[in-house]
Amino acid sequence: MLVDTVEVSLDETLYEILDLDEDASLDDIIRAYRQRALEEHPDKGGDKDRFDELNKAYNVLSDQQKRQRYDEKLAKEREREELVEGGRAGYSKQQLQAPLRVKTAPTPGSKRQAQMRTAQPGKPGYCAAEWKGLGSGKDLLKMLTDDVTAEEKTQKLLDQYTALPRCKEKRQEWASGLRGKDKFDLKAAAKKKEQQERAKWSAWLSNGVVAAKAEGKAKAKGKAKAKPKPKPQAETKEPKEEPKEEPKEVSTDVQSLSPDAVAQTS
Repeated sequence: MLVDTVEVSLDETLYEILDLDEDASLDDIIRAYRQRALEEHPDKGGDKDRFDELNKAYNVLSDQQKRQRYDEKLAKEREREELVEGGRAGYSKQQLQAPLRVKTAPTPGSKRQAQMRTAQPGKPGYCAAEWKGLGSGKDLLKMLTDDVTAEEKTQKLLDQYTALPRCKEKRQEWASGLRGKDKFDLKAAAKKKEQQERAKWSAWLSNGVVAAKAEGKAKAKGKAKAKPKPKPQAETKEPKEEPKEEPKEVSTDVQSLSPDAVAQTS
C-alpha cells in the first residue's frame, strides 16, 4: 500500500510539509495543498522534488484510512525515539533550519516614533509641557468619592477628556489606565455628545436657510411694492383736415345757354 512506501520521517512529517497541524481537517488539508502546490509548481519556478513531496503528503493525508495508518506509524516512531538514548530533539529539522524572526524596526509613521516626537522638545507635535500635571483617567477616578453615581463619573471623565490638549497619542495614554467598562461608558458618552452637537448645528443651519429664504422673499416683495407704476401717456389727437371744395367749372358753350342766361350775361 502507498502508506507503507512513504517514509515516516520525524525530521519533517507530512503535516509539516503542508504546514498543517496534526489535527487539521480535510478542508484544511485541501486548502493547504492547493496553496503550496501553486507556490512549488515547477512551471512557476518551483522545485520538482518538493512538488512531488507535496503530492505524496496530500495523497496520504487526504485519505482517511491512509492517514490513520500514517498517524499510527508516526506515533510508534516517536515512542521509539524517546526510548533510544540520545533520542530525537524537541525541534524538527524544518524548525531548526527556519531563520529566526527579525524584530521589525520602527517606521517613520509608527506609534513609537509618534511617542518619541511628542516627548522631545523642539520636535513637531511636542506637547509634553502642556500635559504636565494632568495625570490620567485612572487618577481622576480615584479622586472621585464613592457617593458619586456612575453617570456622574462618566460625565466628569468626559469633561476632563474634552478639556485635554490636542494630542491623539497623549489622549490615548491618558485613557489607557481606565477599565474596560469605564472606557466603554466614556466612548458612549462622547458619541452621544457628538450626535447632540451635530443635531444642534444641523438645526441651526436649517433655521438659517429658512430665515434667509424668508428674508429674501420679503425684500423682493418690498421692492415690488416700492417700484412706481409708469403713468399712461395722454393721447394727442391730430386735427382732422376738412375736405376742400373743388371750384365748379363754368361752361362757356354758348349754345348750351338759354336765352335768359344769354341776356343776363350780355
